Amino acid sequence: MTILLLTKSLSFEQEFIRNLNDLGHEVLCSKKFLTDLQTKDYFGMDLNYFDTLILSETISDQEVSKILPFFLNFKCAIYRKTINPSPAETINTWKKMGITGFISQNTHFDELREELIACNEKKTVLKWGPPNNEETTLEIMLRNFSRQELQVFRILQESQRNYISRESLSQQLWGEAPTKSKESRLSGIIRSIKKKLAEYGFDESCLETSWGRGYRLEKMKLKVPGDFKVVES
Repeated sequence: MTILLLTKSLSFEQEFIRNLNDLGHEVLCSKKFLTDLQTKDYFGMDLNYFDTLILSETISDQEVSKILPFFLNFKCAIYRKTINPSPAETINTWKKMGITGFISQNTHFDELREELIACNEKKTVLKWGPPNNEETTLEIMLRNFSRQELQVFRILQESQRNYISRESLSQQLWGEAPTKSKESRLSGIIRSIKKKLAEYGFDESCLETSWGRGYRLEKMKLKVPGDFKVVES
């Protein structure tokens, strides 16, 4: 598993990184990426490369709240690392905001191993066999969307083939008018959805972009050859 650990102190994380390495995980620990995101609203890494993101306890709750929406664009599991185990109410609040789970400094080696194994998401492949119908394939695809990909997809679905402007999507996603940064994020979400449509055998042209009008979702049709089916492995 590939893990990105964001922290304010590289030296503070050394023992934790050793534990992750001992479990066979590849870990990139970075302070710079965190600083860039906080000060420049820029993140110099393709987060899709990583299976898991861990936010260190050296980052305050307030700071995590501010940067968390950016990471919801991606599919990776997001863990909050803490010094001590968090109360159930706190855990539930963070999970509603998009945190996958919690890891504390006191998490036992065995528990850490099992938690990270459990967060591995299923992959989807094409295999020979009776073809799926569109409804089944769509259900499998949506289970592999990131939170914000799913949110955008549902908004477009509910628009009943009408165009949804960037302004409207930005308001519904982030509660404010689009900035250059948010327009860039939105474009990235749309590109990712189109890519997944193609990967799962749909005609990606059903997701249309119109300059000055926004986006709309037309009727989805499978174009995967009839001898193939989409399954989870």
